[in-house]
Amino acid sequence: MGVDTYFAFDFELQLINTSRLSQGDVLVAISYSGKTKTIVDIVKHARNLGVKVIAITNYPLSPLAKNADIVLLTASFAENIRGEIISKRITELCILECLYVNVLVKNRKKLSKHMEKSNESIELREFHNYTFCDDTMEYILKC
Repeated sequence: MGVDTYFAFDFELQLINTSRLSQGDVLVAISYSGKTKTIVDIVKHARNLGVKVIAITNYPLSPLAKNADIVLLTASFAENIRGEIISKRITELCILECLYVNVLVKNRKKLSKHMEKSNESIELREFHNYTFCDDTMEYILKC
């Protein structure tokens, strides 16, 4: 798309990616509880570098929220039954999707060439790996 983005699960890779950021960059940090120590540490490191931080969390008074420039709150209050609940993740993904769409809309002219190239690549893949079935009016993956 023409916008550099980085993602990592591993804390050390998160630190390395964060060290590449500078003033004018944005870090999006996600933690349902807002208490995940590694995420809060990354956010503090980013703030020290002059990076703007957007936090996505369910708790407005959490350490993550307190260390962010912008806090986007989820509203998922599910009883925690041994492990993760998908509803917690879905609300976070919805917010990420909204951010993505807003970047596209706001930078439409600048990103249009990149989007056209991406769409062309996807079309090439579709017609290369799939075949159209007239009977069902669907594309079927070639085996």
